[in-house]
Formats: sequence, structure tokens, C-alpha cells
Amino acid sequence: MPLPDSFNLAIGFDSATSLLSGWLLMLAAMMPPLVAGPLGHVQERSFARRRLRAMSLFVIGYLAVWTFT
Repeated sequence: MPLPDSFNLAIGFDSATSLLSGWLLMLAAMMPPLVAGPLGHVQERSFARRRLRAMSLFVIGYLAVWTFT
């Protein structure tokens, strides 16, 4: 089956919000062990007053890359 047809078939069975929520749930379940090291590095190397912002931006960027690719 060609890729566009299989994509249309997947969307036909599940709504886009259902697929996105399932994908985000999978990210939340499987990615923390992989992100712990780089996030610790960001925590150690950022200034104290910017630490929360740096860590938040790292997590948002990481999720954005894995969600929209």
C-alpha cells in the first residue's frame, strides 16, 4: 500500500487529536531515560536564575522535534 493511502487509512480510523495524544503519551513514557543526561547537562551548565527557563526550553524543543518529525 502506498504511503499516502496508508496515512489516509490511519487518519480514517483515528482522529488527529487521538493520534497526537497517543504519540505524546509514548514520548512521555519512553524518552525520560534518554533525556535525563542532556537535561542534567543543561541544569549544570546554566546560570541559577536562568536554569528553569533553559531546562523548559530544552524539553519543549525536544518534544517539538520528536512530535513534528
